[in-house]
Amino acid sequence: MKAPLSEVRGHARWIPYLPLGAAGRYLQPTGFGTLGHAPPVLVFDNGGYGEIRDETAARGDTPTAVDHAPVDLPALARAYGGQGTRACGADEPAAALTEALRTPGPTLIAIPEETR
Repeated sequence: MKAPLSEVRGHARWIPYLPLGAAGRYLQPTGFGTLGHAPPVLVFDNGGYGEIRDETAARGDTPTAVDHAPVDLPALARAYGGQGTRACGADEPAAALTEALRTPGPTLIAIPEETR
């Protein structure tokens, strides 16, 4: 027997949140949340499986099959109907995030990561 919806709602966990400047957008401990809007997606691009590459090298082993051909992630986002940008300089991620929060629909922000 299923519980009535009213009983399920009574046990919902309340999560603290911080409203962001735009209506319907908020930040909670688990990340961005939206009400009917797609949040920006930040991708730290290390050119492959960088964490695995670094851990393998740190053990003294030769990293294998951890690098891939460059992928234009912003272009891929645009191909799927979203927005995409690359933020390379120190000030660019903040500016790109500000712009993404003003833009309706999903936005992917690719941030190149330096590898060891």
